[in-house]
Amino acid sequence: MLAAVLLLGFPSGHTMAYAKNGATLTASSISTEEDAAAVTVSLKGNPGLWGIKFKVGYDHSALRLSSVENGDVFSSSEVTMPDTLDKEEFVYFASSNKLEDITANGAVATLRFKVVDFAAEGTYPITLTLTQAINVDGKEVAMDVRDGAVTVTYEAGEGDVVFDKSKEEPLTIPLETDGEIQEVELDGAVMEKDSYEADQSGNVVFSAESCAGLKDGRHKISVVTEAGTTTTDLVVKSVVKTNAPDKAKGILIAALSIAALIVIAGMTCLIRKKRREKK
Repeated sequence: MLAAVLLLGFPSGHTMAYAKNGATLTASSISTEEDAAAVTVSLKGNPGLWGIKFKVGYDHSALRLSSVENGDVFSSSEVTMPDTLDKEEFVYFASSNKLEDITANGAVATLRFKVVDFAAEGTYPITLTLTQAINVDGKEVAMDVRDGAVTVTYEAGEGDVVFDKSKEEPLTIPLETDGEIQEVELDGAVMEKDSYEADQSGNVVFSAESCAGLKDGRHKISVVTEAGTTTTDLVVKSVVKTNAPDKAKGILIAALSIAALIVIAGMTCLIRKKRREKK
């Protein structure tokens, strides 16, 4: 109860300070498989913890949180899960049922994501915000927090057609049936006849211009002929983008800023010294 009161009563804008040597709360980095990914938030170097509350942020345009599994640090009875998983951030809140610290390390929670339809390939950050961590005495437990990432990739299966928009090349769909093409459907919608043509081999060819508007991800193309319908799974890709923050760049900017402040401070001292000498 004490932990719950302290955690819930703490100002929401507070962020824990980083620990130079101590506990670390980390979100894993992983690539998608079959349009899904599981990110584990783990705890290492636990000095003794009674309650914790943290938030997990992610890009909703690319990822959808489908489920959350509690880990090994806190028991399920000690964790308060949110009512729904469709909020801007996932909030994890746990406190021990006993008047003693928990010293376990390992998985705190595993978040399972599904890739949003037609999300662009790329790396999307999984951010951790530690609201508060306390021990049984009500004192804050300093933790280093490390973000993770989910890299969205689309893997083509056997028989799938892969189209890379960045190459600006025509898209060719092989046909398994003969006869004149009656219509072509993309994801259930009939396409304009001037957007495709049949080549000498009887395949359906789409110009690069007509395919430029295709969204990244998985599509289905159905070609209807007099002899039947050929349905092909289409995987559309484009230039891979990276949405994860450039940590190296951030470190460089911070270093340059500190160096600039040192120079300015040195110049200020020199100016003051010269002014005193003139007097």
